[in-house]
Amino acid sequence: MGSVVGPGLGRLRWARPVAHAALLAAAAVPFLLAAALEMARGYRPASDDAVISFRAWQVWSLHPPLVGQYVLPTGHAPQAYDLGPGLYWLLSLPVHLDPSQGALWGAGLLCGLAAMLCVQAAWSARGPGAAAVALTGLAVLVAARPLLATDPVWNPNFGLIWFVAAALAGWAVVSGRLGWWPVQVFAASLAVQCHVEYALGSVACCLLAPLLGLVRSRRIGRWLPVGLAVGLLCWLPTTLQQLTARRGNVSALLAESHQGAGMGAGFGWRLLASAVEPPTLWQHGNRLSDFRWVMGSIGSRPVFVGPVVIALLALATAVAWWKGRIELAGLSAVTLVLAASVVVTFAVFPRSHLLAISYLVPISWPVGILVWAVVLWSLAELAGRAASKARARYLRLAPIGRLATAAGLVASLALTGGGASLLAVDAARGDYLVSGWRAVAQTTAVVSEIRCELRRGSLEVEGDASSHPLQVYAVLTGTIWQLYSDGWKPTTPPPIAQAFGYSVAAPRRPARLVLVPHLQSRAPRPTASCPARSGPS
Repeated sequence: MGSVVGPGLGRLRWARPVAHAALLAAAAVPFLLAAALEMARGYRPASDDAVISFRAWQVWSLHPPLVGQYVLPTGHAPQAYDLGPGLYWLLSLPVHLDPSQGALWGAGLLCGLAAMLCVQAAWSARGPGAAAVALTGLAVLVAARPLLATDPVWNPNFGLIWFVAAALAGWAVVSGRLGWWPVQVFAASLAVQCHVEYALGSVACCLLAPLLGLVRSRRIGRWLPVGLAVGLLCWLPTTLQQLTARRGNVSALLAESHQGAGMGAGFGWRLLASAVEPPTLWQHGNRLSDFRWVMGSIGSRPVFVGPVVIALLALATAVAWWKGRIELAGLSAVTLVLAASVVVTFAVFPRSHLLAISYLVPISWPVGILVWAVVLWSLAELAGRAASKARARYLRLAPIGRLATAAGLVASLALTGGGASLLAVDAARGDYLVSGWRAVAQTTAVVSEIRCELRRGSLEVEGDASSHPLQVYAVLTGTIWQLYSDGWKPTTPPPIAQAFGYSVAAPRRPARLVLVPHLQSRAPRPTASCPARSGPS
């Protein structure tokens, strides 16, 4: 039994299933706990969360969404959206069951599932020790970016967790567990459809993993056709839209990518360095909203660190593969591909979208954590070889290995439990929503006043974005979604209508007009100008 379970758990029959269940449960705790706390506090979708809820509702309509989230246009490029509607389709059932909070608990469950897949993939690749390390990495990532757990609805957050799941599933595939490839294809497809910046790393890992996995297993089984079928199913809506629409979204995204100059190779190398070189950006995740600090921190990194990281990963991959350490070589190869993809992705990132860097930088954080995992594992391998040569005959390392594994499991569970508790406190007291809690309160106030002053029917909702445009956007989108889910027929002019996929575009002659004012007051209830009660048109 010891050879199956691994050092540290072989002599106890109950240790494997208990450790397995504890690790899986601990991975999902932050997402489920944060969702429950946000729901109890009175969460309502606003800003991009409201748009996602609206589009998820449309999945069961005659015109389901075939593209992803709205992409801010630059220049004269046609309007573009993210690559696919996977997030909407997965959230459609929770949103229909619970329009007010279904997107939150649905996304929390799905992100908890992705976290469990991360732990399970690491367990499959290397055993309980690797699963404990994966769990610790997830805890560090969530602690650095609490918004991942408190607002999993937002597509960059949702995509990041599934991006990590795709990477670790790829590690399992490289290690010879080829049955993980369909899971990797699904996770990678979902991440790419959430945000285009996940595309290069996800696609490269999906192509590399089965090739290296076949070198070890040398057999093709059902995993290949199943994985291809999963990929075809995931990308069917995107393909249909591109082939049947007058203006394909993939073509629009390609046109958008050519609008203006990119950030340059130096920026890509420095961004990779900021995820690896201490103090890393993910050690100061609470300062991510400070755009100038983020750009200054990235710009202060020496360019040579990035190439050094790539070279060390390539060396670790080659040496580990040559020495027969397939699991270490696989993790190093996956990390190498992801690190290179981060450099290329942000080297070509359009300067016109520079403000988006603040919420896209966390893409590099899992890569930095994986780099350190590879470094520490490589050092442990070297130390283990030195100890095996120098040990005396009476020294037995097996008990030490069992003790180290058990200690690692306990420490990982304790860290995750402590992190979940701290997350609960932050969620209860902080402002960890993409829209902010003030926008949620203002949206509720506006919707309540509309319901009091008007009968249910058609109306146009507009906003004064001359000041606080992000706040007005959050209140407008939240108002539109809450009214729509309550049976109203709200419309709005561009560019807000474009965010909803033109499904709420205003007619030429709206029946009634509701103005959401500019929101300068700190009071939670804004004043809204509503006409007198009248019947629907």
